[in-house]
Amino acid sequence: MEDIIKTAMASVASLSDDDKVSLKGKAYTMVAQRVQAFRAAAGAQGQILTEVIEQTDQRVVVKASVSVWRDTDGNGWQGGWNLLATDFAEEYRNQGPVNKTSALENCCTSAIGRALSAAGLSGGEYASSFEVDNAIHRKPEAPKKKAAPKKKVEEVVKTTDPAPAEATQDAAKEDDLTIVAAGMKEAMKIETTGEGLRSFYSNNGPSMRRMLAEEPDLHKELVAEMKAYSEKLSTTTTE
Repeated sequence: MEDIIKTAMASVASLSDDDKVSLKGKAYTMVAQRVQAFRAAAGAQGQILTEVIEQTDQRVVVKASVSVWRDTDGNGWQGGWNLLATDFAEEYRNQGPVNKTSALENCCTSAIGRALSAAGLSGGEYASSFEVDNAIHRKPEAPKKKAAPKKKVEEVVKTTDPAPAEATQDAAKEDDLTIVAAGMKEAMKIETTGEGLRSFYSNNGPSMRRMLAEEPDLHKELVAEMKAYSEKLSTTTTE
């Protein structure tokens, strides 16, 4: 079990800044990259579960847990899933463009990121893994107005877990540049001016150059989205 965690932690720690998203002068490791590292190290012996604690028309609360399988040993352990870490996330449906349509999915991702960080997969800085989620999704403070009584939804949502043998293979096949591109598509949306977007592009220059060299189609797609967003910002500014 210790070898699995150490291997996953080493994988996350070894990521270069080119494999991360640059935001406000800092390089961040995305949740997807940490899930990939955990899956690659644990394979069929790793498990990530999410449980919906609360889901109303105003907010969502999700609990995530990270476990590894331990075989029977000579110390009384009968074999089974050994819980490594548990953490929670909360999202409000009326806050930010992502939550208006995908609050539950966003909350699950945040909870998984927090649980992985609690298990040691945070790239060395526990808080920084949450800063990027907050920045990307532009999370303001929770509303001060008291919400109506909320009903508890007793539902357990299991993360997309392929068959054990397939989990390691899928993780190995995942392209880190695809993950970086997906993170940049989200992260750029925190910029509200053309100047800010240009600065964002410049800060992520190393990743863009590497993408152009290794995945030109992916680079073309990302640049197109940036141009479209830039035009949208220009239109909004002139209105």
